[in-house]
Amino acid sequence: MFRARDTLTLEHYAWLVDTLIKGKWVAKGYNTLKEADKILLDLFDTPDLDTIRRLLKPMIEQENIFKLHTLNARLHSREGDNAKAAEIIAFLRKAPAMQKMKPERQLAYRVQHAAYLSLAGESDQADALMADVPAVSFDIPTTSDTKLTSWSVFGEIEAPLELRERGLYEGAAHILAAELPKVPVIEARGDYTDAQALWQMAFTFARAGRQALAFDLMDRAARIASRISFETADKDGLELLERDRQRYLLFVDIAWGAATGQSPQNMSVLSRY
Repeated sequence: MFRARDTLTLEHYAWLVDTLIKGKWVAKGYNTLKEADKILLDLFDTPDLDTIRRLLKPMIEQENIFKLHTLNARLHSREGDNAKAAEIIAFLRKAPAMQKMKPERQLAYRVQHAAYLSLAGESDQADALMADVPAVSFDIPTTSDTKLTSWSVFGEIEAPLELRERGLYEGAAHILAAELPKVPVIEARGDYTDAQALWQMAFTFARAGRQALAFDLMDRAARIASRISFETADKDGLELLERDRQRYLLFVDIAWGAATGQSPQNMSVLSRY
């Protein structure tokens, strides 16, 4: 298990980054840019901003694509330069490729732009940007007559999860809010994939700073997984609880965020695992 704040973990990732950079992205048998992308996502769960910057800069030089620029904006935000983060997102929103994106993704970039402006102290600009954006509810209804369209809800939440992985935390949460009326139905069905979906939703809202909502979703997910583990204990032991121990540490991160009002930028464990 990788502990995101552990000195040895951070040293290992720093070594990986140095190895990738010195190797000029060439390695026999696998795509080093793809591997670098995984390492980059892991590093965003740690406090090692210098190593993130060392890896992200040559990646952008090698592969000048949207997802790297959105992560660059997030890194500037974590470094305290929200004005620069807003500038990057504003530039991306004017790019021709933006017009080819689905409306919900365009909206996510708009919401993220406003979020960075607000964090930069430009609340008037942020409000103007959001003036004609319909408000969304971040409340979970007590009951719901919403129908699930498939055995798995991941297809319906895939877009905001991908946006979250690219650093668009507030934008992803805004889009994902539309799925909250389905939560009572997901919880009532209670399959293991439902628990996984609720975990992913919880982490997305936690990243956006909505800790109380994230804690609620994580609590529902944990109850499903615990119930299934004990129901199948005779056959599989407590396999699910063992397999999900890292998610319970993620639960700790979210609980801490709920108690302190801070979003879990520096995780106890790497969230990709």
